[in-house]
Amino acid sequence: MFLPPNLDGHYLTFHGALRLKRDSQHTLATLRALGQQLALTVDAAQFHLQVAAGDENSTPCSQDDADRFVTLSSEIKGLQTKLQAVLGRVLAQSRHKIVAAATEAPPAEQTDKTIDRRAETESGEDVPEIKPPEHKSSAGRTAKPLEDLPTALQIFVEATGRLILSDSFNKNNGLCSRAMGMCRIVARQLVALLESENCLDDASACLFRDTLERLTETVVGLQEGGVLSERLVVQVVAYLGRILELADAVSGAPAALASTELRSSRLKLKRYSEEHMDDILMTMHAFVQNAQKQKNPPRGDNLDRAVKTLTCKLQQDITKYNRCQELGLPERSEERWGYFTEVAGFLGDWIERTAVPAIPSKELKSMYLAAKRFGEKFPDRVPSILLKNAKLRVHPRKPGKPRGKQSKTEHKESSS
Repeated sequence: MFLPPNLDGHYLTFHGALRLKRDSQHTLATLRALGQQLALTVDAAQFHLQVAAGDENSTPCSQDDADRFVTLSSEIKGLQTKLQAVLGRVLAQSRHKIVAAATEAPPAEQTDKTIDRRAETESGEDVPEIKPPEHKSSAGRTAKPLEDLPTALQIFVEATGRLILSDSFNKNNGLCSRAMGMCRIVARQLVALLESENCLDDASACLFRDTLERLTETVVGLQEGGVLSERLVVQVVAYLGRILELADAVSGAPAALASTELRSSRLKLKRYSEEHMDDILMTMHAFVQNAQKQKNPPRGDNLDRAVKTLTCKLQQDITKYNRCQELGLPERSEERWGYFTEVAGFLGDWIERTAVPAIPSKELKSMYLAAKRFGEKFPDRVPSILLKNAKLRVHPRKPGKPRGKQSKTEHKESSS
């Protein structure tokens, strides 16, 4: 089809606008349908609650009923997780489509009046330039593109759902760390977003708050400690604290980011960190006690392996304890400090019994520097035997030459 030279761009933009308009209308229709279905589901649930509240007759619950309850409640929790994930994806996609349609709408609305105004402009009459409106956040500022945050939030929701539905073995086998790791990524991006004085939409903020709450309940309910990296939990707690500060300071921030639920989740994770702050220390103490019970002390390769294991563990404990103190966690008890001194003392004794290596190990050098700084920060907590023997292995003394004797070369140089 032939198009006039000055109108071909308008033709293409006009049809692009029709496509975007159809997409946005379809998106709004989908959201309306979802809203109606969810409203019906909520009404049905409230009706069942009212019926149950009005039924005063209570019958004893059999074991079969109890088993069915556990099964059904687990299925409902699974559906709830899937629903949150699907709704998060729909809202994220809808937001992108609506924003795209709003951005493309002004140059796309090419009616006859617009074409006439373009012709008047070309004829020489001054017509003010029409600029597309900027996409504003709820606080009135220009919002930065959120390309990564919706995707990260979606993965966080899905990872938390898989964790909740998994058995205890898989909870302890990486799923917990995966969900908490995604929580850290989302929380970090939320901090960056709020620090730039931009705001997240209310639906996504509520989704983050609710998913965090479910993740926290699952983590706190784990029977075994040491499942999560302390670094993960400490960083998440720090990011959550920053989010709460910014949510109160930034105008237009979603209420969900300053809610009591989010504060409660942060406090629970902080308490979890306190309870498991000394997990590495207790592992080392058990290792030392087990070695003491042996008839023969470790020697040779066994001694080298024991020193390497305890060296790495001690540095991990020092690093972990420093992070916990930066977070504001209370200091360990005197009993636990006694365990630390005992472990460090045994390590110092074992280091003294090892052969002096030609090249000091990186692990020992790194531990020595960390222990030295730790001793300066917490006086009288690091045994001197550890620092002394570790230093001798890291910086071995070079054998000196006997006094009063000089080599022939040195004698010639001194006489010349």
